[in-house]
Parts: sequence; C-alpha cells; structure tokens
Amino acid sequence: MVQFIAVNYGWRAAFVVTGVISVVWLIAWLAVYRRPAEHPRLADADVTYAAMCLRRKR
Repeated sequence: MVQFIAVNYGWRAAFVVTGVISVVWLIAWLAVYRRPAEHPRLADADVTYAAMCLRRKR
C-alpha cells in the first residue's frame, strides 16, 4: 500500500496517509480499551494472574 501511494502520489502522501491511519487506529484503540480489572468478560483469576505477572516484571 505504501509503495503504491509513494509511486503514484509521492513520498509525502505516503507519509501523510500512514500517519492518518495511525491516528485513526489510536483513537479507536483508546475508545475501546479497558483496563483488565474493568473488563466485563475477564475472570477474577485472570485479573489476578495479570497483576501478578506485572509485579514480577518490575
């Protein structure tokens, strides 16, 4: 996709298009993301396990 845009519209257009796609992806992610403790379908055991793993990495 980037090559197609760069060849047909120039490197600046390829840069702008990938940047716009990244911003749209970030906005969608922030709108959908929930912390594990707040997620309605995540079991308590899974939340505890995730917290334990995060503590171990520090």
